[in-house]
Amino acid sequence: MTEERRQELDEYILNETSDPETQEWRDELTDVEEIEYVNSEDERYENFLVNVYTRICELDKNRGGKI
Repeated sequence: MTEERRQELDEYILNETSDPETQEWRDELTDVEEIEYVNSEDERYENFLVNVYTRICELDKNRGGKI
């Protein structure tokens, strides 16, 4: 998936409401795109959690504590 397409999907998702017109983009989404998008979101979330945990450990270490 290109970065442009990913940004396009992000925009659709952020602007989606209960109005059916804002959900029309879902009809054009292919199975492959959906899988790629979900996998990339999972990876982003995993990286975020690793970064948060790493930062907490660094702060704890600097304060002389143990987690």
